Amino acid sequence: MNQVNNHQGTANYEFLSLIPFADKMSAEGKRLLAQSIQFAEFPAGTILKTEGEKPNQMPILVSGSIKVFKASPNGKRLTLYHLEKGNTPCLLAAYSILKNKNFPAEVIVDQSCEVIIIPADTFRTLYRKEISVQRYVIDLGMHRINHIFTTIEQVAFHGVDERLASFLLEKFTENKISKSHKRKLDMSHQEIAREIGTAREVVSRLLKNFEKENFIRMARRSIELVNY
Repeated sequence: MNQVNNHQGTANYEFLSLIPFADKMSAEGKRLLAQSIQFAEFPAGTILKTEGEKPNQMPILVSGSIKVFKASPNGKRLTLYHLEKGNTPCLLAAYSILKNKNFPAEVIVDQSCEVIIIPADTFRTLYRKEISVQRYVIDLGMHRINHIFTTIEQVAFHGVDERLASFLLEKFTENKISKSHKRKLDMSHQEIAREIGTAREVVSRLLKNFEKENFIRMARRSIELVNY
């Protein structure tokens, strides 16, 4: 993992407010956490973790976006979930650390991000001693497992056209909720294919069909939803 602008101090208490479970920890736990954590910045495209790596860090995202995905030997990718500011951190990192298992997926920076890094040994210690950390891991598991099972269900039981339509609707709904009200999705066909676990050619063909039905309008690296 390439760390950029990495800052480490003996008492990083100012970062504790950015860690979701820190507020309810004991004074001893807060002290251990403050003495152990690091703050780092990563540019877009940075590979944070590759499949099979030993678990050595628990990342807490402060800003930006991170993607967790599985890659097949033939180059296909299936996105498992995204980490974004304000949502729950990485379930697979917590699982790998607590079970001492190799990391089962790959992690890449989508948008330049700021991350608080908790060493694996510190996270294990806090999990053993702090109820708030235990509850956090349980809540994290419930949240992410539901999302991952939804992804598996879509791949196993739904056609690619349904997955693509669902993905587009989800993205446009996110834009509406975030009040950006963007009618365009700025993604390439290859990027969309990686998100839904199929080939670029399949996405291009289906998007052309959607355009013929007047559901969308396409331009270079953008898709506009009609009558949205």
